[in-house]
Amino acid sequence: QLLQVHQVMMNGGVPVVAHAVAREGGKFWTIYFPLEGQPYFLVIFVEPDGSELIADFANTEAAVYAYFIVNSDTLTPEEITERLGILPTSSHRKGELRPNSKKSTYPRHVWKKEALHGVPLDVEEKLDALLQQLEPAQHQIAQLATESECWIQINYWGYHEMMSGWLLEPALLRRLSALNVALGYYMYAVGPDLPV
Repeated sequence: QLLQVHQVMMNGGVPVVAHAVAREGGKFWTIYFPLEGQPYFLVIFVEPDGSELIADFANTEAAVYAYFIVNSDTLTPEEITERLGILPTSSHRKGELRPNSKKSTYPRHVWKKEALHGVPLDVEEKLDALLQQLEPAQHQIAQLATESECWIQINYWGYHEMMSGWLLEPALLRRLSALNVALGYYMYAVGPDLPV
């Protein structure tokens, strides 16, 4: 049914593979295929069977974006980078024009770090990757948070017919808590209806 209303991206007549991950020590693999016009992915679960791979199950996986964001009235993106010792994925100066706008400007300095852009992984994996980058600067983040607005933001773009929840393990929650910044979670349900 999924492929009745979705088209897998192709390159030279071959499906594009966005990512492949070995799970449980290679007992099975998840293979991610981008879909035309959609932010989420088709996922095929495959198991090795001798020299062959057997497709076991198909599903969708949301496109998940995990960011650490700093907004500041006084600190420029360059000063934030210097304090944290982390390069941003993107940044904007106060007064700079917003993309695709002729009048709207950024009211504050914006510094943003994204984890594994373009790599399809679930919420927990994206948060883990982001925290690995931030934890060495934990004390600097704590200081920065006293004078700027700092938070972690998750954007979740899922297929509305197959939305799933997410579970954060206690160890991951402790790591999030240790940073002492807010967590924002934004969920978007998109895509075509499945045939009845």
